Amino acid sequence: MLVPASTHASSAPDCGTQAVTTHGPASVTGAIVGATVHDGHAYMVSREPKPPVVAEIDLTTRKATRTATLPDGPAAGEPEGGWATTVADGKLYIGTYPVPDLYSYDLATGQVTHLRSFGANGGYIWSMAAAPDGALYLGTSSDGRLWEYIPSTGAVRRYGVLAQGEHYVRAVAVDDTTAYAGLLEKTKLLAVDRVSGAIRELAQGLRPSVR
Repeated sequence: MLVPASTHASSAPDCGTQAVTTHGPASVTGAIVGATVHDGHAYMVSREPKPPVVAEIDLTTRKATRTATLPDGPAAGEPEGGWATTVADGKLYIGTYPVPDLYSYDLATGQVTHLRSFGANGGYIWSMAAAPDGALYLGTSSDGRLWEYIPSTGAVRRYGVLAQGEHYVRAVAVDDTTAYAGLLEKTKLLAVDRVSGAIRELAQGLRPSVR
């Protein structure tokens, strides 16, 4: 038997007067995309929560000793996580997405500082490494470029096109004279002279087959 609509309406609870109780976070875990180990601690950056969280983990006790959030930078958009991390001169450096911003986290004080942006909203800092002299080298998308950042002065250098049509620099390493860049689409390993910017191809990988 059908019940008149008026009967349903009169018996339904008044949701507008119900109290709402907040029980805290639904989960105390989260995906990690960027992580670095330094001096007995692991430094990890969360993925998806806004703002992202950087956590310091004591590897002896396996407990989190400090956490901090990454605030929005001045550019449009907000970070959702950090793929790239490295430590240099007492600071953890974090490269974020989907805004390609660079942050520092002071290992002594826990202070977080937004340093600069490396492109527009929708870009990524995929990879990062610190040179022996403290200079940082970053690989980005979707421009597929290698960058140099000098923390002591804030100076920035963008190197030339690594490979035509490449959008992703997914791995970076650096020594005294050379930065090394691993390209995703072209599957190449390149060496870039830190001073002259000259590019040499070191290896060519096999492209995965598409089925």
